[in-house]
Amino acid sequence: MAVLPVATDSVSSFVEGDSEDWGLVHVLAEECPCSRSVLDYLLERGANSGVREEVILLDATDESVEKLRELGFLVSTADSEGFCSRFGSEGVPFFQVVEGGAKPSYSGAYFDNAFRATGGFLDLKTLSRLQGGGIVVNRPVYGCATSDRLKAVLDPLGLKYAIRN
Repeated sequence: MAVLPVATDSVSSFVEGDSEDWGLVHVLAEECPCSRSVLDYLLERGANSGVREEVILLDATDESVEKLRELGFLVSTADSEGFCSRFGSEGVPFFQVVEGGAKPSYSGAYFDNAFRATGGFLDLKTLSRLQGGGIVVNRPVYGCATSDRLKAVLDPLGLKYAIRN
């Protein structure tokens, strides 16, 4: 188990000064079981009406994209290697809290630790705390590697990850 590097700069399509003050950006990869649990959670709860919510799906299928859009999420897709090159982010799942499209106030994991404890998903609690003026430290992300480079480092025998050539 390793802490995965994720973007600290905004990965959002929100533009600074957007009319929506607060936003949640979820970054997931469909091939990652950890991301799949977050995706299921988002599909169950739907988009939060109080904020703008975006889901960035790496290596996505049309079915997931459509389901999320039907529930009110803004959805964009990206190739995992391209996303890594652009943002230096090599792991999922993670989320960001942004205010007015600016640099994220939070960029990290959905849970307090790698074993998810009993606190459940912390995206809405994190958002609420930041909206109230509180401070939240970025939680380390444990999940799935998304870059071929990190997959090769973490799984040199290819037991978990199939490396694209």
